[in-house]
Amino acid sequence: MGGTHDIQWIKDGLPGAGDLLLFNNGLSVPRAAGDSDPQSEILQINPYLDAGGVVQDHYVNPPEAGYSDVMPGSEESQNLVTRLFSKQIVWMYHTSDGFNSHHGSATQRLPNGNTMAQLARVGRLLEITPEGEVVWEYVNPVTNAGIVRTLITSEHENVFGGWSPLRYGMDFPGLAGNDLSPKGPITAFHGDTPPGEADETALAEEEEDY
Repeated sequence: MGGTHDIQWIKDGLPGAGDLLLFNNGLSVPRAAGDSDPQSEILQINPYLDAGGVVQDHYVNPPEAGYSDVMPGSEESQNLVTRLFSKQIVWMYHTSDGFNSHHGSATQRLPNGNTMAQLARVGRLLEITPEGEVVWEYVNPVTNAGIVRTLITSEHENVFGGWSPLRYGMDFPGLAGNDLSPKGPITAFHGDTPPGEADETALAEEEEDY
């Protein structure tokens, strides 16, 4: 691991309760096969697992539990990148599509079993299923220079992207009596690539009305 943040016990009543959940920034970590850039990860660790995968009634020192060159959730060896994975990792989210934040960041286990991730460097929020599917994503367009009206995800950096946000259900007492209806987007365009000519025309018209 390299530069971990938001290490926490998963709370009682949540899937994986009692395990450790953390955001691994990935600094100085060997890249996995196919990674074009350093990648961050979310790790769920059961510190009670021994070398045989048996849960003990006491903490097991990670070197005693052992390591593998197979990434959790994968059947392929990662030995080409000379990286070993602790056998106490019971779940891991790792992609090669730019899931990366070299500072800060956070994670949260949700009641439905999904996991929320926050990438502080770029201001991204994601909800990820146990199977690794991203079911929704939000990119914070509010920066120290103001609101980014044309937001290109692949180019967006936001040092004010947020810090350890928490997701609350609609029944959270602190939300009672507040208007939670959507108020509409604050960006004119949001995409993975710059807008085309038709998008530029629409943007210009929206800017006049903004």
